[in-house]
Amino acid sequence: MDFDSIDLFFRSDKKDEELLFSMTTVGESHLQHGMRLRFKNQEATLVIQNIQFSHCGVYRWHLSGQGSSNKFTTLTVSEPPTISKENGCLICRATNVKAGRRIIWSNDLPRRQTEFTSTQDATGLFNLSSSQLWNDSFYSNPPCCKVMDEKGSQELCAQTCYTSAIVEKSSEVKQFPLFIMAQEGDTINITCTTTGKSSGLYLKRSTIRLIEVIHFSKKNKSIITKSYENRTIVSGSLNNLMITITNVQLNDTDVYTCEATTSDNLLGTGTIVVVTEKKWKKEDGNLKNSQVEVVLIVISFFIGLALWPLFMMMKKWVHKVRRTQNPSGSVYEDMSYAMQRNTTFQDNQYS
Repeated sequence: MDFDSIDLFFRSDKKDEELLFSMTTVGESHLQHGMRLRFKNQEATLVIQNIQFSHCGVYRWHLSGQGSSNKFTTLTVSEPPTISKENGCLICRATNVKAGRRIIWSNDLPRRQTEFTSTQDATGLFNLSSSQLWNDSFYSNPPCCKVMDEKGSQELCAQTCYTSAIVEKSSEVKQFPLFIMAQEGDTINITCTTTGKSSGLYLKRSTIRLIEVIHFSKKNKSIITKSYENRTIVSGSLNNLMITITNVQLNDTDVYTCEATTSDNLLGTGTIVVVTEKKWKKEDGNLKNSQVEVVLIVISFFIGLALWPLFMMMKKWVHKVRRTQNPSGSVYEDMSYAMQRNTTFQDNQYS
């Protein structure tokens, strides 16, 4: 049909139909709502720049000339797919896409076939998902995924890359000091620092008793276990948290570990806390000497454990040497005794 004018209307689900463009001459319209209409040689083209969800809806083309007719175009806009690491897999998901679409990856690693899940509404749209096993190479070379038509000739939305993998790799937990020796009633401080994203931080006892001493959330809320409730003070932020425990007791001796709540639950190096009995002495020098004695006893114990195998080897070697030397000695003694008897016998014969 030949036409010499065109009216373009738009209707979304939540709005009434509105006129977007009306052209009676060949040319190009002004930019409006990120759209432009081109009209030339009995051909009309709608150009949409930086397409958004607000562009979703039904477009009605009213063509006028020797007669008139209406044409309809339905536009559906899909979100870019999302990528997440879950249970040892990298999963790409796309929502509200038409049938005949599929997800493709930027790498050549094996992946599971694209799965389709209906959104269970009248639109007839589907949710797609595709996954591949996690590979440590993703840290340095994050893969990307995108939605294509079934022929693979047209991209239907922007691709998404797993750039968050690099962020996760740089996350770490540090804590200090590594060793604390205290007496009953003393106050100790443990500092936990984190880099990267985390939703919370734990301080846990991890060796003698398994206890979650405290949990600190990104909303600056802390939950303290009952046995530490009235003697634990938290100061600082999630990325730099100092935990103060007052009035420590003998049963507080343990390894205390900072743990950040991330996808991999990162752990700190741990802090060894040793609590000794309180010694009431007037001079501080005597108190320090007693602490030094405890440290020397511990060090001597570990040195003894290290040297014990060497001592046993030396003992076995000495025993072996003695066994090899004793037989020759007994032969020498027998020969000496025999010679003495022969000599005595000869003297008696010529006397």
